Amino acid sequence: MGIRMVLCDVDCGSQTPGMVKKLLRWRDENREEADILWANLQLNNEKIRFELRKLLHSPGADFNELRNLLLKSRMWIKTMTKKSEVPVEPMVQTELLDSLGKLDGVIGGVVPGAGGYDAIALLMIDDPGVYNEVRAHLNDWQSTVEDDFGGKIERVRLLGVGYGSEGILNELPVRYSGWI
Repeated sequence: MGIRMVLCDVDCGSQTPGMVKKLLRWRDENREEADILWANLQLNNEKIRFELRKLLHSPGADFNELRNLLLKSRMWIKTMTKKSEVPVEPMVQTELLDSLGKLDGVIGGVVPGAGGYDAIALLMIDDPGVYNEVRAHLNDWQSTVEDDFGGKIERVRLLGVGYGSEGILNELPVRYSGWI
């Protein structure tokens, strides 16, 4: 059984440049604490990468370790959110990710990029039934928490983006140098 990554559009946007500026200011002002947090998040993200590679060569393996690693990255991101007072993973996104994580076949998810309210990325078992269950869940989902930063999610939808079937690829950064 394979893994599928899907992206979900969240209708509550973020002021990403302002968020990044505030987060980096916090990092500069709290260098030692921030460096420990960043290093732990990076280390855990590397573990996720290795676990994905391991799963690539272990058909039929369970996804518990991957699920736990995703939750651990989210824990570091929520710590960053609280300490910096920047909505990297705000409460409404936590609520959404937690609700999706309870669905059979969903391995876990994160708020991608700089965080905020724009999107979520999910890893799930590559099965049409799981995909349809996620879509139905999102159609009916409504937030019930008061967000810690005042954000409100009205609607979430799966994006119709495709993916390749090559598996995990280690890309060379130089390939994207014109974009950076």
